Amino acid sequence: MPRVFQAFVERLNKSRNAADIHGATTELTTALEIANFAYVVQAQIVDGNPVVITNYPKGWVSHYRRNHYQVHDPVLVVARRKRGAFHWGPGHWPVIELPSDNEIVMEGQAFGIKRGYTVPVFAGGESVGSMTFSTSEEEDQFVAKVDKLGAALELVAAAVHDQVRQVAANQPIVNGLRLTPREIECLEWVAQGKSAWAIGLLLGISEATVRFHLRGIREKCGVRTTSQALAIWTAAKSK
Repeated sequence: MPRVFQAFVERLNKSRNAADIHGATTELTTALEIANFAYVVQAQIVDGNPVVITNYPKGWVSHYRRNHYQVHDPVLVVARRKRGAFHWGPGHWPVIELPSDNEIVMEGQAFGIKRGYTVPVFAGGESVGSMTFSTSEEEDQFVAKVDKLGAALELVAAAVHDQVRQVAANQPIVNGLRLTPREIECLEWVAQGKSAWAIGLLLGISEATVRFHLRGIREKCGVRTTSQALAIWTAAKSK
C-alpha cells in the first residue's frame, strides 16, 4: 500500500494542470478500489459553480452544475462548516434542510453515488475546499475500507489541494493578466477542436457563457480571434 501512495505523490508533484491532477488521483483511487472522487475548490466559484476535479459520471456533473446544486448539496454544506472528515450516506446524511436537498441525494444515488467519505480542507481558518471519496458499496464494506486507510485519505486531500494551488500559481500570465480557471478550461477544449456549443455541454454551462469566456480571453490577449488567443496562450505556457 505505501508504494501506491508514493507513486501517487510522485505523479501528483509532476502535474502541470487539472487534467494531470485528475489522472494521478484516478490512478490512486482505482488502486484503492474506490469508485469515485471529487475535489471541490469551494473558495473559488466560477459562473456560480465551484471548480471541480472529479471522475463522477459526466451526466451527473453536467446535471449538478446546470441546476446549481452546490448551493444546497448536503455534503458541501457540512464541508464548509466542519473541520473533521465525515461519512455520509443512507441514514447518515448530516444536513437535510430543504426538500430540494433530498432531491439532490436521491438523484445522486441514481448515478451510483450512494455513500462517501468527505475531507474538508481549511486554510487560515476558512473553508477552501473538500475532497470526497464515494461509492455504491454497502456501508459496512466501505466503512471498513476507509478505516483501513486511516489518515491516508486526509493526506491525499491535502496533497491534491496543495497541488491545485501550485498549478494555479504557475499558470502563465498573458498581457499582465492571469486567465481564470474557467477560461483555461474553455481554451483547453478549443485546443482540442471543440465548438462553443460542445464545450458548453462538456462543462455543464450555456453556449452563451462559453462565448462570454472566450471573448474575455481575446480581450486579455489583445487579439480579435480565439485562434490568435490560443496561439498566445500556448506560447506563454511553453516559456
